Amino acid sequence: MSQASVKAIALALTVIVVASLGAAGYLYYQNNVAQQQQRQLLTLILYHDLTHVTVIIDYGNGTKESHTVTFTPGITALQALEEVALVNKTYWQSYDSYFIDAINGVWNNENNNGYWWIYNVKHYFSSEVEHPSVGANKYQLSGGDTVIFVYQFYG
Repeated sequence: MSQASVKAIALALTVIVVASLGAAGYLYYQNNVAQQQQRQLLTLILYHDLTHVTVIIDYGNGTKESHTVTFTPGITALQALEEVALVNKTYWQSYDSYFIDAINGVWNNENNNGYWWIYNVKHYFSSEVEHPSVGANKYQLSGGDTVIFVYQFYG
């Protein structure tokens, strides 16, 4: 075997070893990242209190209240709100649902200001905020949910 052949084989083996080490390092790094993400998710699942829901009341003027309510299966967004606030509501038979008129004395469209109460729900295992299309008395919460009542301008 010639000296040039030996050098070529040595060079090829060096390239293979370096590439293998690089690939092993990359896979080791990816495995560590995946394990870290799994630990974070497991921590979220194990240590989050799914026995409560959070009720946030945003008065639209910078004032917000946050309350914790014990979760019971079947609890609605309206029931959770009524546990922490004084709620004035009107039953609309045609919708078989309640319309929230006021929360803690803050009325819809008070003095024609164009502000109305709306609600949204943030689920614990989701990054999105849901805008329910049913009355708050029809929307059943899940443990860990956050229901947000906002006094918002609608002109």
